[in-house]
Amino acid sequence: MKLVKYEQPNDRAAAATDKWVPAGVVGRLELDITARGTHVIGDLIRRFLGGDTSVFHSIVEFEGITFDQAKVEVVIDGDMKRTFNIEKPDAGHAFTEDMEGLTMDNDEPTMASVFTALRSALTNVSA
Repeated sequence: MKLVKYEQPNDRAAAATDKWVPAGVVGRLELDITARGTHVIGDLIRRFLGGDTSVFHSIVEFEGITFDQAKVEVVIDGDMKRTFNIEKPDAGHAFTEDMEGLTMDNDEPTMASVFTALRSALTNVSA
């Protein structure tokens, strides 16, 4: 389970990230919740995906912080990982795939490495 919160520059007074993110820049706070050796308890997620939207706030709230996104990583067929975004299930994005292994040039990914990552993502979607 991963919770994500975006902090806008005008939210600086209540920011959890102002220690790390320069003023005027959107910050991103992520919380990964895992269980060593087993899976996290998915009852709230199952209820939400089953149509009980009343549990959404319980999913995105942690220790007084309300996050903007909730993502669930699942393992399919023993080794393939998929990340499902559950904050907007009707938005049309069934899952996301992190682009890993990008080659950087002047702090920007090269087009060749982006295309390679996109081809890999498309392969995983059609698999």
